[in-house]
Amino acid sequence: MRYSYSNIYASFVRVNTVLGSAAPPLTVKLVQAFRSDAKDSAIIESKELQYDKNNGIHVLEIFPDNVDVGTYVFVFEIVLHDSAGEKVYATGGQIHVPIYVTGIINVRNAEIAVLDSDLGSVETQKKIDLAGNVVVELSANHLQKLRLSFELTTPNGHAFKPHQAFFKLKHETKHEHIFVVGNTGKNWTGIEKLDFLGLVEKFYYLSGRYDIELTVGDAVMENSFLLPLGHVDLDLPEAPEKAARLPPLPVDPYSRYGPKAEIAHIFRTPEKRPPQNLSLTFLSLTLLPFIGFLVGLLRLGVNLKNFPSSAVPATYAILFQLGIAAVLLLYVLFWLKLDLFTTLKAVGFLGVFLMFVGHRILSYLASTSSKLKSA
Repeated sequence: MRYSYSNIYASFVRVNTVLGSAAPPLTVKLVQAFRSDAKDSAIIESKELQYDKNNGIHVLEIFPDNVDVGTYVFVFEIVLHDSAGEKVYATGGQIHVPIYVTGIINVRNAEIAVLDSDLGSVETQKKIDLAGNVVVELSANHLQKLRLSFELTTPNGHAFKPHQAFFKLKHETKHEHIFVVGNTGKNWTGIEKLDFLGLVEKFYYLSGRYDIELTVGDAVMENSFLLPLGHVDLDLPEAPEKAARLPPLPVDPYSRYGPKAEIAHIFRTPEKRPPQNLSLTFLSLTLLPFIGFLVGLLRLGVNLKNFPSSAVPATYAILFQLGIAAVLLLYVLFWLKLDLFTTLKAVGFLGVFLMFVGHRILSYLASTSSKLKSA
C-alpha cells in the first residue's frame, strides 16, 4: 500500500473470504507498526481498528505524528467474534503488510567545489541550483579534486537516505564515468570527492569538457530527479605509451530497430534506341510467319463446310478455335509483358485444354467421315 505524506490521515482494511464473500463478524487489530530499517522501534502498538458498517471496512483513523517518509511494515491480526467460527474460517495468524509513505524530499546545502590536492583548500566553490536555472562551469587539472555535497531531509526535518544517488561525468566523446554518492556522517549527507590524480587511468587521459549530472531517486521520494549541473574542463597529462586504449562506445541494442540510412540508387543510363524505320522493319519481319500461316490455310482450301452443326460438337469446335486464339494472344503478351515462367505455366493449361477439346472434335469428324464413306 502507498500513501502520500501530505494526504495521510487514515488507513482502512477490508476483510473478505478467499471467494470474495463477506467475512463473519470479526475485529482487526494492528499489533504493531515499525519502519523497515528499524524493527525494534515500533511507532504503533496494539491498536484496534474501528469498523465502519456503512462501507464494510476497518479504519485506523489517526496516524501517529512520528510517521515520516519511508517504508513501514504494519502487522495485523484478525480475531473472530464467534469462537465457533474458527472451525470454519482460518484467519492466517499475523499478516505483515508493507506500507510506503511518500513525500517531497528537501535538498539543502548543495554545492560543488574544486579542491587543492595537497592542502585540501578550496580553489573554486559554487552553489548548485537544482531548478536548473544556473549552469556550473568549473576547471581543474589532475592535481586537484572535485567535491560534490548536498543534504536530503524529510518533511519532518529528518535526514533522508535515498536508495540511489549517482554522480556522472560524461566526456565530449560520449564516454561516461558513474560514481556512487557515499555517506560520511551519522546523518546521511551526500558527499562525493573525486581525486583526479587517481582517476587519470580510468579517464584514459582524456582532457576536455566533462558534463556533470546528478541522479537521486527512491521509491518513497516523490521528487526524484536527474539533473545536469554543468560541466568541468579537465586538464589531464598525456597518456604514456603503455596506457590502456580508449574502449569503443557500447552499441545500443535498440539502435538496429531504428530508421536506416537512405539507400541512393544509381541507375544505368538507358541504351540508345534504334531508329524508327529499323523497328518497323523488324516488326514486319516478325509478322511474316503469321502471314505465311494464313496464306498456307488459303492454299490448302480451308473452309467451314465440315463445321459441325450439332450443338455439342459445335461447342467443342468453337472452344478449340478459341484455344488456338488464346495461344496466339499468349505469344503477344509474352512479347509485351509476361515472363518466361508465367508464359510456360499458361501454355501448359492451354495445351491440356486444347488436347481435350481437339480430341473430341477430331473424333466427331472421323466418325462423320466414316459414315459418309460407308454410305
